[in-house]
Amino acid sequence: AGAWGHRTGMSPVSVLKEDSGAVVATSTINTLFGAMVYSPRTGIILNNELLDLCERCPRGSGTTPSPVPGKCSPSFMVPSVLINKAQGSKLVIGGAGGELIISAVAQAIMNKLWLGFDLRATPILHVNSKGYVEYQSSFSQ
Repeated sequence: AGAWGHRTGMSPVSVLKEDSGAVVATSTINTLFGAMVYSPRTGIILNNELLDLCERCPRGSGTTPSPVPGKCSPSFMVPSVLINKAQGSKLVIGGAGGELIISAVAQAIMNKLWLGFDLRATPILHVNSKGYVEYQSSFSQ
């Protein structure tokens, strides 16, 4: 088990207006600083999402990453607006963290809607594809 140590180039934004409007958006450059290429014309740091579709190459090997046929990107986005018409309430939520996103957002939704927990006070736990348990530092061991 280990503390959550992910640093990504993803930014989720969730906005809930008083007049019942809601917007959720997610933007990503994949890894921190993306492709490390800055466009002086637009002021945008370019993403390196294509790396998700490439075979992994050892660092310093001199091998150029190349796309692998049929490979699926492990990147996920789950910007979500949940509406309870009977109670007139909404939950606007999104997340960042690669393979953590789906389980973390699902856990946050369950913690809030099913268990009534305060999202700011409820840490997230994740078991990755290799069986390694990751948790936020505020999680009680």
